[in-house]
Amino acid sequence: MENIELTIMVTNSSGRGVLFRLEPWGDEKKLEVNESVNVSARGPSQGILEIEYSRDLITVYGWENSVCEVNAV
Repeated sequence: MENIELTIMVTNSSGRGVLFRLEPWGDEKKLEVNESVNVSARGPSQGILEIEYSRDLITVYGWENSVCEVNAV
Protein backbone atom coordinates (compact mmCIF):
# COMPACT_ATOMS: atom_id res chain seq x y z
CA MET A 1 0.00 0.00 0.00
CA GLU A 2 1.33 3.40 -0.96
CA ASN A 3 1.66 6.29 1.49
CA ILE A 4 0.69 9.89 0.87
CA GLU A 5 2.05 13.07 2.41
CA LEU A 6 0.30 16.43 2.50
CA THR A 7 0.53 19.77 4.26
CA ILE A 8 -2.24 22.28 4.90
CA MET A 9 -2.10 25.75 6.43
CA VAL A 10 -4.80 26.57 8.97
CA THR A 11 -5.34 30.29 9.67
CA ASN A 12 -7.56 31.86 12.32
CA SER A 13 -9.32 34.67 10.48
CA SER A 14 -12.28 34.80 12.87
CA GLY A 15 -11.42 38.09 14.56
CA ARG A 16 -10.92 36.44 18.00
CA GLY A 17 -8.74 33.72 19.50
CA VAL A 18 -9.85 30.12 18.92
CA LEU A 19 -8.69 26.72 20.09
CA PHE A 20 -6.94 24.49 17.53
CA ARG A 21 -7.06 20.75 18.21
CA LEU A 22 -5.30 17.86 16.44
CA GLU A 23 -7.14 14.55 16.83
CA PRO A 24 -6.99 11.72 17.70
CA TRP A 25 -3.83 12.80 19.57
CA GLY A 26 -5.55 15.51 21.63
CA ASP A 27 -2.88 18.17 21.01
CA GLU A 28 -4.25 21.68 21.56
CA LYS A 29 -3.02 25.20 20.88
CA LYS A 30 -4.71 28.58 21.11
CA LEU A 31 -4.63 30.36 17.76
CA GLU A 32 -4.67 34.12 18.11
CA VAL A 33 -6.25 36.39 15.49
CA ASN A 34 -4.53 35.91 12.08
CA GLU A 35 -2.17 33.25 13.51
CA SER A 36 -1.49 30.22 11.29
CA VAL A 37 -0.13 26.70 11.72
CA ASN A 38 0.96 24.12 9.16
CA VAL A 39 -0.38 20.60 9.59
CA SER A 40 1.69 17.89 7.88
CA ALA A 41 0.27 14.38 7.57
CA ARG A 42 1.71 11.10 6.29
CA GLY A 43 -0.01 7.76 6.04
CA PRO A 44 -1.80 5.16 3.94
CA SER A 45 -3.22 6.59 0.73
CA GLN A 46 -6.82 5.64 1.48
CA GLY A 47 -6.89 8.11 4.41
CA ILE A 48 -8.71 11.43 4.61
CA LEU A 49 -7.56 14.52 6.52
CA GLU A 50 -10.74 16.02 7.95
CA ILE A 51 -11.17 19.62 9.15
CA GLU A 52 -14.06 20.71 11.36
CA TYR A 53 -14.62 24.25 12.59
CA SER A 54 -17.05 26.04 14.84
CA ARG A 55 -17.19 29.45 16.51
CA ASP A 56 -14.46 28.69 19.08
CA LEU A 57 -12.73 25.54 17.82
CA ILE A 58 -10.86 24.30 14.75
CA THR A 59 -10.24 20.54 14.76
CA VAL A 60 -8.09 18.58 12.30
CA TYR A 61 -8.50 14.80 12.33
CA GLY A 62 -5.77 12.47 11.15
CA TRP A 63 -6.72 9.09 9.71
CA GLU A 64 -5.93 5.56 10.87
CA ASN A 65 -2.18 4.80 10.83
CA SER A 66 -1.30 8.41 9.93
CA VAL A 67 1.35 10.58 11.56
CA CYS A 68 0.59 14.31 11.87
CA GLU A 69 2.72 17.24 12.96
CA VAL A 70 1.77 20.85 13.70
CA ASN A 71 4.26 23.70 13.19
CA ALA A 72 3.91 27.44 13.68
CA VAL A 73 4.17 29.52 10.53
